[in-house]
Amino acid sequence: MLDFILTAAEYLAERILPILLGTAAFWLIRRRLIRQGVLAKGGRAHEIGVLVFALYAAAVLSLTYLPLRPVSEGGFSFNSTIWGLLTGTYTAGSWVFTMLAANVVMFLPMGFLTDLLWRRGRGQTLALCLAATLCIELFQPLAGRSFDIDDVLLNFLGGALGLLAAKLLRKLRPGAAAALQAEI
Repeated sequence: MLDFILTAAEYLAERILPILLGTAAFWLIRRRLIRQGVLAKGGRAHEIGVLVFALYAAAVLSLTYLPLRPVSEGGFSFNSTIWGLLTGTYTAGSWVFTMLAANVVMFLPMGFLTDLLWRRGRGQTLALCLAATLCIELFQPLAGRSFDIDDVLLNFLGGALGLLAAKLLRKLRPGAAAALQAEI
C-alpha cells in the first residue's frame, strides 16, 4: 500500500502539479491582460473554453516534456515508422499502433478548440497546429526526449481532424459554436 501511495505521489508531482501550475499561470496572466484592456473578456462559454484549452495545452506540454531527462538521451529520428509499416520493412506490436493513434488523438483538441474559440480561418488553424507540433518536437531533444517525424505528421493530422470536427459542430449546432466564439 505504501508503494502505491509513493507511486501516486510521484505521478502527481511529475504530471498533475505542472499541469495545474501551468494552467494557473496562464489564467493569471490572462486575467491581468483583460484588466489592462489588452484582451477582451469573452462570454461564460468562451471563458470556460479558454480554461479547457489552457488545461489541454499544459497537459500536452507535461506529456511531451516531463519528466526531464539528460540532454544526452535525446536525439532526432527521421526514420518513419509509418513508412516502414507501409513498405513492410518494419513490423510492430499493438503498442506501436496505440502510440500512432495517440499522436493523432493528442492534437484533435488543438484543431477543434482553436477553431471554435478563436475562429481565424482554416489556414491559420492548420498553421498553428503545424507550428505547435514542430515546436514540441524540435525542443524535445533538449529535454532528453527525441524528435520523431511521425509525431509531426500524426499530430498535424489530429489537428486537421479536430478542425473538421469544429466545422461539423458549427454546422450541426451553430448556437453552441457561436457561444464559444471570442468577441473580436
